[in-house]
Amino acid sequence: VPDLHERGVVERPSLLKFEVREDQTKHIVLTEAVELLDEDFNLKISKAVAAAPAHDLLVFIHGYNVSFEAALLRTAQLAVDLPFEGVPVCYSWPSQATLTGYPIDANNADWTVPHLKDFLLELATETGADSISVIAHSMGNRAMTAAIRQISQQQDSVDPPLFDRIVLAAPDIDADYFRRDAAPALVQVANHVTLYASSEDQALIASRKVNGYPRAGDSGADIVIAPGIDTIDVSGTDLSLLGHSYYGDNEIMLRDLYDVVRARLPAPQRTSLIQRAVGPMTYWQLAQRANAVNR
Repeated sequence: VPDLHERGVVERPSLLKFEVREDQTKHIVLTEAVELLDEDFNLKISKAVAAAPAHDLLVFIHGYNVSFEAALLRTAQLAVDLPFEGVPVCYSWPSQATLTGYPIDANNADWTVPHLKDFLLELATETGADSISVIAHSMGNRAMTAAIRQISQQQDSVDPPLFDRIVLAAPDIDADYFRRDAAPALVQVANHVTLYASSEDQALIASRKVNGYPRAGDSGADIVIAPGIDTIDVSGTDLSLLGHSYYGDNEIMLRDLYDVVRARLPAPQRTSLIQRAVGPMTYWQLAQRANAVNR
């Protein structure tokens, strides 16, 4: 990550700036990738956790249309921008990394579930981390919630939660499935669960048309509220074309993510959030100004 890194940006070569090659002084660059055996990987993670200022892990799970390299660069950007003082870990499942690869990506997100489940359990039991937080984006939430459901079925109700924070950013999963099946499992295995949703997410609007049903990352009239989960409506904070990558691209969003992952503040204690009610249920609106106050 370059010294002149701008918060919320994954700096890459740009033809508009007449840049055709990576420059480590200007761009976030993947300099090396080394394949390790499972036991060597776990040992490396354990040593990194022991040496880190905070003995914590942050696991990022990417979404649809994301390459292995792009997932790693985003993980690095999030770790620097929060900032996260433990060890960041990227779980990359085999996305086709193409706009036309949506059906294949959906199948691969299902295929990776048992691998992700085993991976998360190994991190929880073999690395010596004091806490593990998980951030999943878009279609990555399909794999994450399914893996968490399997983990919850192996846990006794008296077992302490294996995970600290779980964050669902723009989850591209069926809203009813989330309420009925995923939400209770998430609450069982994590100390705190946050769902970020937006009514301006064009990628989820398209997914809703393809799949025929509302997505858990939708807000507006279809906003998903579930017991034990903080739902945050971030509509209006992302001015990009698709409005789908607000979790890492937006300064206000990054500040709220810091409050969730680093400060460990529940929604009622975060001054950037405004409480809203739908009948007896409550959700939260992320103010478009970082200095907004609860009212």
